[in-house]
Amino acid sequence: MEVFKEAAEKLAGDYLFFIEYIKNNEIKLSPGTERIGKKDCFALNQHMQTVKENYPKVGRTQDFFTVIDFFYFFSVRGDICRIVKKPGKGLTMDVTERYRTFAEMTAVEQYLLMMAVGFGEYIYALNKAVTFFGFDMLFPRIPETKEGQPVIMRHSPQDTGIWGRFYFPELRLVAMFGLLRLEWLEENEEDAENKFRIKAAYLTALGAKMKGLFTVDDDFRFAPDMEKAFTAITKAGGLENDGMKKRLFAFWNPKVKRGQNIIELKIELGSCVRIIEIGDQYTLDDLSYLILKSVDFDDNHLYYFQIGSGNAGKRFYAPECAEVYDTGISLAELKLFEGMKMEYVYDFGDMWQFEITVWRITAGTIEECRIEKVKGENPEQYSDEW
Repeated sequence: MEVFKEAAEKLAGDYLFFIEYIKNNEIKLSPGTERIGKKDCFALNQHMQTVKENYPKVGRTQDFFTVIDFFYFFSVRGDICRIVKKPGKGLTMDVTERYRTFAEMTAVEQYLLMMAVGFGEYIYALNKAVTFFGFDMLFPRIPETKEGQPVIMRHSPQDTGIWGRFYFPELRLVAMFGLLRLEWLEENEEDAENKFRIKAAYLTALGAKMKGLFTVDDDFRFAPDMEKAFTAITKAGGLENDGMKKRLFAFWNPKVKRGQNIIELKIELGSCVRIIEIGDQYTLDDLSYLILKSVDFDDNHLYYFQIGSGNAGKRFYAPECAEVYDTGISLAELKLFEGMKMEYVYDFGDMWQFEITVWRITAGTIEECRIEKVKGENPEQYSDEW
């Protein structure tokens, strides 16, 4: 445990500030992306100890504050914070009761869980949303670097400033966990090419000890695998503890009660509007069937649901697609909120795009789902050309 203590306490301090900021401020989320606004990102960044971006003024979006983006991702995925829509205020975030349980963990336990999520889920989400560029440039270099030395590019060993010319979320993620130390340009130093003001990234003592994390057989970017990440982290740190692993994973993947809520969904396709009432024990696969039934479409094509946006969003595919996330998940597991927007894309040839709004959520149980035609005739699924 001692090997992680200093980095863990610093990370715990940053996350506590993030949570307290959300509790004490009515932060505004973008209605289109559900992201934290520029002013709040800038204000949060000023108090970060792990990685504090060197921006002189407000102007950058959440994508350019990796620590804040990761805290947002971790909080939303872990249901520690919940996106809510408040009358007259739009989208904001509330801290849930689950934070109490998380806060009862030791700083090292919090650190290990966050690191497992960072490497086991967040990196995959990053590289689905952006590219593999940062991953490919950084991760293979770390095992080749000695403690206290700068991480360099193989093809350009003198160019340590390359880390500041482009924005690398992976670099900041690794530094956030104390495995790298970032050296920033001083206030009076000017470098027109170094937009993000990082002079160099040095491997820390903890980073040198954790090199094994960057030599696992399969890249974390290709499939989210928290269990594999946790095993690699604890093995590299010499801290393999099955009891702790079981406790942390039980927190991250709690058992969800189904059949507790009735959900009304507004389905829109052009001028065609339908209302579907469904119990939260049903799955996205069941919802797909109901949507198609509501417009009298054949159900012999593939589809996906896009839920959430940015790195914290997920795309759930029809089971036949054999993707990481599929539509066998129940609605109860999706952490839906009133006013939430989703997208249902059906038939990857014709690309029918249905807009879904969570209209109302009420406590209760229903076994029979209901479809109501609000307005508009059913669209013609197949044109005469076919």
